Amino acid sequence: GNVVSPISYDPADVQKIYEASTTKGSTPTATSLDAARVHLLGAKLTTRKYVLLITDGMPSCAANTIETTITAATKLKDAGILVGVVGFGTEATSQNNKANLDKIANAGGTGTAFSAKDRAELAAVLAQIAGSASNCCRDACTAGATQCNGSGTKQTCQMNAAVGCTNWVNSTCS
Repeated sequence: GNVVSPISYDPADVQKIYEASTTKGSTPTATSLDAARVHLLGAKLTTRKYVLLITDGMPSCAANTIETTITAATKLKDAGILVGVVGFGTEATSQNNKANLDKIANAGGTGTAFSAKDRAELAAVLAQIAGSASNCCRDACTAGATQCNGSGTKQTCQMNAAVGCTNWVNSTCS
């Protein structure tokens, strides 16, 4: 739940930081999102701000429930910082876990979470996210379109004013 490196605009720096990072076994998701919000707001950036949450599991520390994580993502979105979510590995993307990651992404203003089961899929997802986060956004869908999936989730395509592109927003099918 702490910011361990300053913001860098150099992809090589980001790669070095990522490669040097280690996991600790717990998933303090809400605490981490709150720390990112405080850090980004304190940085006084004049460009768009994003948080990319890549997780291999559900929130697992005492104060980090799915509800507090959704609240933290909402606070980021309300501060003008969109939250992208990637579930990495089978635990994060299976059954109800994917639905919970979708709730976090929806609360963070990006619609649904991405899934990646291996490094190749993760690289593809990150490239897609990077492309959509650039100033030349790409619409994910046609505004007003709706669809329901087998798990009872209804997706409605809406304009996201923060980025000027359309994206899927989840709700419950009637």
